[in-house]
Amino acid sequence: MGPGLVTIDDRRRCIPVLPAYAVWMRELPTAIRARRKCGKMKILVVEDDKTMRTVMCHLLKALDGAEVIEASDGVEACKLFDQGLRPDLCIVDMIMPHMDGQDLVQHIRFHPELKRLKVLMCSSIKERHRMAQIASLEISGYIIKPFSAIKIQEEVRRVLGLPPSPSPNPKPQAPPVEKPHPAEIGAKPSTH
Repeated sequence: MGPGLVTIDDRRRCIPVLPAYAVWMRELPTAIRARRKCGKMKILVVEDDKTMRTVMCHLLKALDGAEVIEASDGVEACKLFDQGLRPDLCIVDMIMPHMDGQDLVQHIRFHPELKRLKVLMCSSIKERHRMAQIASLEISGYIIKPFSAIKIQEEVRRVLGLPPSPSPNPKPQAPPVEKPHPAEIGAKPSTH
């Protein structure tokens, strides 16, 4: 696996590989700095797997000190909404106990104060077929597990309208190669 990937081992533990994370942390886009002056950006992570939720929260807190709130399922997220939580972004796992991601997104879309909330769905490839069921719910994006820190960064930036981060390893440009004139190819040096 390449740098920045979050892998899941045989015991379903997520293991972040942090070099890309370090690049992500040092970048402070202008839009996030502007938001910081008015208050921290709030991101709600709704994920039933504690390890995955911890990794996601750790990676998202690197977004210039974003405030990351956790919920273990849709019911807990609804309680937070009822208590007045109004995040800028909600990242929702599709398969959870008590209230799954699809039901939570429906709840969000029918709530008058939350209906415009940006939502990223997050689940494994084998559940990808369920995307057709929630396409009408106007989600902002979909993240497939296992994911990389860079993928989360790109999706959050895209959904929140932030500028993309520069490539952590820009490819150096090779200097232009001067091609010999066709007459010079095969020409023998003169011996005058």
